[in-house]
Amino acid sequence: MKNHLIILLAICLITPHSLLSGRNLYTTDSDNNGSVSEKEQVTLKGKLINFQGDKTYLLDVSDKSGLRVPENILIEPRPGGEFYLKFNLREPGYYKLEGSTLYLSPGDNMNIEIDCIDKSKSKYSGKGSEACNYLKTIPEFSQVDIGYLGRNYENVNKDIKEFLSGYMLPRAEKSFREIEGLKNVTDTFRELEMARVKSNVVMSIMLYTAGYSRKYIEGFDIQKHKDLFSKIREEQLSSSEEVLVKYGKGLSRAENIVLPEFRKILVWVRGGTGKDLPKYERIARLEEYEQTATLLQKYASCFTSFPNDRNKDEVLAELQAAKEKMSVQLYRDLIDKSVKEHGEIRKGAPVFDFTGYDSNGKPVKLSDYKGKYIYLDFWATWCGPCIKEYPFFQELYHKFRNRGDIVFISVSTDQDKDKWLQYMKEHTHETISIHVSNSFLNPYKIAFIPRFMLIDKDFTFFDPSAPRPSMPEAEALLQSLK
Repeated sequence: MKNHLIILLAICLITPHSLLSGRNLYTTDSDNNGSVSEKEQVTLKGKLINFQGDKTYLLDVSDKSGLRVPENILIEPRPGGEFYLKFNLREPGYYKLEGSTLYLSPGDNMNIEIDCIDKSKSKYSGKGSEACNYLKTIPEFSQVDIGYLGRNYENVNKDIKEFLSGYMLPRAEKSFREIEGLKNVTDTFRELEMARVKSNVVMSIMLYTAGYSRKYIEGFDIQKHKDLFSKIREEQLSSSEEVLVKYGKGLSRAENIVLPEFRKILVWVRGGTGKDLPKYERIARLEEYEQTATLLQKYASCFTSFPNDRNKDEVLAELQAAKEKMSVQLYRDLIDKSVKEHGEIRKGAPVFDFTGYDSNGKPVKLSDYKGKYIYLDFWATWCGPCIKEYPFFQELYHKFRNRGDIVFISVSTDQDKDKWLQYMKEHTHETISIHVSNSFLNPYKIAFIPRFMLIDKDFTFFDPSAPRPSMPEAEALLQSLK
C-alpha cells in the first residue's frame, strides 16, 4: 500500500480534476423507440429552478464515467425550466443534475424540481423519490472536497484522534442510522450508501497526513520533508488502525465500483494486506476497471497537444489484446466505444458546440464564431503547465489580433468555478476567457491539459491536437491559415 502513497500525495497536492468524456445518448421530450418493457423505463417530469443556459445533462457518475465513457442524458428545458425525460434503464445507477444527486432504478416515475443553487431545496415525489430525497440531505463530497477533511483541509486537527472522535465518526455513524431508517428503498441502495460513507472515512484517514502537512508544516515540500512526512504518517495510521479496519471491512465488492467515492480509494482497498485495511481478495471487476482505466488513459495520451513518442497503433494493439482477456463485458464494450469516440475527433470532422460563461456571467457560445478560425486553450487554475502556457497564448493573440478571422478563446475546465472566478480577478486575460461545465466538453475526449485545438471556418476540426503556443509550430500554423 505504501508504494502508492507518495504518488497519491503528489496528486492530492495539486488537486487535479480529470475531465469526463462521453457521448450523449438520449434527448428530451421523446420516447426511445425499441423493444423494452415499461419496467425498464424511467420517466422524469421536472423543472429546473435558478437555471442558466439552454441545455444541461443528467450526468452518469458510474464506473462508465470513471473511464470517461459515460451515458449522459441531454436535457433541453422549455422556457421556465420545465422538461420531460423518458428513457430506458436496465440497472439502477447514480446521476448528477445541476448539483443534485439522483439514484434512479428501472421503473421509476417521478416529478422532480431541481434547485440549481441549493440542492437541499430540490423536491422529489413519486416512485423512486425516497432515495433522491435522502441524497439531497447528505454531505456532498465533490471532486473539490477531500472526504471529511474539507475543501481546504479546514477540518484537519493537530491530533488525528480528536478529528476521528470529535468530528468524522459521529457524522459517519449518524449517516448509518439515517440509511437504516429509510423505508422505501432497496437493499442495494442501502448497501451502496453504507459503502459511500465508509469510503469517505477511509479516504479521509489515508489523506490526513497530506492535509496535516499542508496546514501545520511551514513551507511544506514533499521532497524536502519526505522523511518527516513518512514519520507522521506512520504515527497517524497507527492511531487510526482500528477505524480503518472497521470501516474497510466489506468494502471490496464489485458492486461498489459505481460509486465515485469508492473509486477514489480503490488503490488502497486493492493494496490491503490486513495491516491497515482488510486483506484484499481478488475481484475481477475491480482489477479490470483499473486495467481499463490505465490503458484508456495511455491511449488518450496519444491525442495531446504536446510531443510524445507513443505510437497510437501500438497502444491500440495493446489495448485490444488486453480487452480480449477481460471477463467483464461492460469494460470490453467501453473500450470499443472509447476508441470509436477518439476516432471522431479528427481533421475535417464536425465540431461539438458548447456554451460557456465569462467572469461577468455573460454566455459565450462557440458556434457564435463560426466563419472564423478558433484557437482553443483548455486549461484549469490548478494546472501548472497550463498557467505557464497562457502568456504564450496571449502573445500569439497580440501577433494576430489585427486579423479579423482568428479568435482566441481560453476555456477553463475547473470543477470549482469559484476558484476560476477568483483567479480571473487576480490575473489579466486579454483573450476571450470562459468557464465551461465539463459535461459540455464530454465529446472532446480531453484527458490531459493543457490541450489546444484549432477549429476551421466551417466549424470542423482543423487540428484537434494543435501545437502549444510556446512551440514555434503554433505561430507557423496560424501564419499558414488563409
